[in-house]
Amino acid sequence: MRRPTKAGRFRLTTLLLAVAAAGGTAAAEPPRPPTGEKRYLYVGRAAKDRDGFRDLAPSIEVHDIDDGHKLVKVIPLPKNVYALRGICASAATKRLYIAHYGQFKGKTSATGYSAPGGGRLLCLDLATNAVLWEKAYPPSADRMAITPDGTKLYFPAGEERDEDFWVVIDARTGDVLTRVPHTSKPHNTIVSLDGKLAFLQAFGTTSQRIRDTRTNQPVPDENPGDDRTHENGFLSASDRMLAVVDTRSDKVIRRVGPFRECVRPFTINGRGTLVFVTVNDLIGFQVGDVQSGRVLFTAEPPDGTPLDGGRAFRQPPSTDNRIASHGIALTADEKQVYVVDQKHVGLHVFDVSGLPEKPPVWKRFLKTRTGRPDIFGQPGWIMSTIDGRYFYPETCEIVDTRAGKIVGQLVGGDGKPTHSRFALEVVMRNGVPVRVGDQFGVGRVR
Repeated sequence: MRRPTKAGRFRLTTLLLAVAAAGGTAAAEPPRPPTGEKRYLYVGRAAKDRDGFRDLAPSIEVHDIDDGHKLVKVIPLPKNVYALRGICASAATKRLYIAHYGQFKGKTSATGYSAPGGGRLLCLDLATNAVLWEKAYPPSADRMAITPDGTKLYFPAGEERDEDFWVVIDARTGDVLTRVPHTSKPHNTIVSLDGKLAFLQAFGTTSQRIRDTRTNQPVPDENPGDDRTHENGFLSASDRMLAVVDTRSDKVIRRVGPFRECVRPFTINGRGTLVFVTVNDLIGFQVGDVQSGRVLFTAEPPDGTPLDGGRAFRQPPSTDNRIASHGIALTADEKQVYVVDQKHVGLHVFDVSGLPEKPPVWKRFLKTRTGRPDIFGQPGWIMSTIDGRYFYPETCEIVDTRAGKIVGQLVGGDGKPTHSRFALEVVMRNGVPVRVGDQFGVGRVR
């Protein structure tokens, strides 16, 4: 038998490495992008009726990730883009989508901020930045998600609405395909990396707002033994769950929960088997098992833990009925979770490498808003690069997850720190998009 040539040995080694990788997990240190590829962070910006945002021009600011996150381009958006609600993209179809409320028409308690005719979805060509179409979807808009093949969008009716459905949209044409019901006030949406599952999060309706139509009495407390489910706005168990949708049938196939309070931003692992959920009145998160639907663990920093400036960590009261951790991200290797702390203004880091057998372990706290004084607000969101190397809280900091520290700030076209919760990575090769990230920090071990 002849010995393989040097070239043959190289091909065989490469094949064996590929086979081994297919059955293993993601590397802790992702490889650098291939020659000719450029990594960009696309950051959505637009005005809304909130301090620090009213004068923002509708645009996408493009930062070169590999060149110190320098701003390299500003893509103007149509003037009617107002109050961004979501951003997603598809490398397969080379399109980028922005959900927004539309031109500001005033606020009422019944409709919130919303353009006449419903929330809006803007579709752009990622290669040319040209607007392909824009359509309205009643009643409103929120943070949507797209299947990896770029064929379907799951578009929520909006967090300020009592409607209970997601509109399923043909991502090429904008046509409505069907609706998926879950519960009222539809909000955040994630599609798994393999495109088989969509995860739906909604606020639900508090007992203060609805009564039993037969008795005219408040909806009863379904969880009276849970001291964290407070009496000034508790939710029924069914309203404290994530819905899991089969994207082939567009049917809800299971629900995860109930979580202990109103469900807020969440993320998932790469296999779509675990969810990491923030809830009201908790600085931290809960971990849910998708297959069984059970809540596995509740993770929170130890009370009294020293933070910065001599402060000690304290959980908010369990009767505040407020969000304290509006943002969560999982590193690509699925070893760490970063979760927002809006009370102490920063990020908590947890080791989750022992899941699902062992609970998350708190590791450290990173103070945000430590740079230029014109950084706006508290971190109300956190996003990541595809490889999980960099995280971006809404307050403009650049977090190097490998070093475990803040290494810079995103600076916008106006020369000020960029505050946004709508961003994702776009990888270009010779000007053509070849990979895209997500507005959430999802795990990528498959």
